[in-house]
Amino acid sequence: MEKPVDIFKALGDSNRFRIFMMLRKRPLCVCEILSILEISGGTLSRHLNQLVAAGLISRSKEGRWIIYTMTEEGRRWVPVIEAGAGLEQAQEDQQSIACCTRESCATSMK
Repeated sequence: MEKPVDIFKALGDSNRFRIFMMLRKRPLCVCEILSILEISGGTLSRHLNQLVAAGLISRSKEGRWIIYTMTEEGRRWVPVIEAGAGLEQAQEDQQSIACCTRESCATSMK
């Protein structure tokens, strides 16, 4: 399958699109993403796995957190996505990220 088709399939879901757009701001842990999207952990896991499989994001472990980061491949797609997307929800998510930290998520999950 063509790489652009894989990319657009991965971004074809609104939650995956939101995750992708949030990660252009900064790396995020699972709990930060969960607190913004308000979806179940299992659903988030499936979305993240699809974005990783498409090569748009990567994950790493930092202590007790799994951190998701946009890959260089993902960064190359940002201008294309921004040029054709309605970004109102993405802008709201960016504002939510500013208030969210790993520590605050960890505290609220106890």
